[in-house]
Amino acid sequence: VLGLVISSGIKVLVLAVIVGIGSTLFDEFRAGFGGAQPSIEDAMAVNKPLDSFHRVLTPKIQGALNLDAATREVPLDFLVLFSSASAVFGSMGQTDYAAGNQFMDTLATLREGLRERGLRSGRTLSLNWPLWREGGMRIHPEVEEMILRNTGLKVLETGRGLAAFALAQALPGAQLMLLEGDPTI
Repeated sequence: VLGLVISSGIKVLVLAVIVGIGSTLFDEFRAGFGGAQPSIEDAMAVNKPLDSFHRVLTPKIQGALNLDAATREVPLDFLVLFSSASAVFGSMGQTDYAAGNQFMDTLATLREGLRERGLRSGRTLSLNWPLWREGGMRIHPEVEEMILRNTGLKVLETGRGLAAFALAQALPGAQLMLLEGDPTI
């Protein structure tokens, strides 16, 4: 996927940073762009230790806040936050992950309001993605089949996801959910 983006002429710099630590992100962002890998620790909320919530929420919440702070005065074309459909639908055993994604959705709306008042530049968009077939998060094939059978939702193929990303840039709003599936189910 990254190769396709780069071959299209878009400048991409991937840096391994801990977005929950502001000073590291600020330094790295000044030289390029920063990214983060999500943390998933599935368990029912009642059984989950507090430090697990912290490990899952920090990259989403503090990372998004740090990105906003690091780009506050940068003349961006756009800022896209990669959220999850779990922020809209919820996800059993992933209350913290869903909440972190909901925070990013809310921040995108807030940041768009700041942009409209001249306090930020570049459109902010939070995209609520489903699972990607070639993405880093995986589910058991039996669970995937059950989801399709019960909801009609499919795991997103890379080509369709890239096309949806391009389309999303042209649609209005600060938050969009991109899904693939069978609408007859």
